[in-house]
Amino acid sequence: MVRDPDDAADICQDAFVKAYRALRRFREDSTVYTWLYRITSNLCVNYLRRKKIRDSLSYENLAGWMGKREAGPDREMARGEV
Repeated sequence: MVRDPDDAADICQDAFVKAYRALRRFREDSTVYTWLYRITSNLCVNYLRRKKIRDSLSYENLAGWMGKREAGPDREMARGEV
């Protein structure tokens, strides 16, 4: 899901730690496999959300956006007046 082996290993470790801490709350409504799969899936989705926000706020994206703003007609007009 995350397409990076290092991030996947970190998420896997987090999933086992989270499952271990929540073992007392396991209700046995489903199999352990399904429960652990769901924990891991949720961690992956949360990771992808954080990564999307982080990538959208990266310096390269902001610099590109600022560069596009500077090229507008109002900026050119302001430069001409200066």
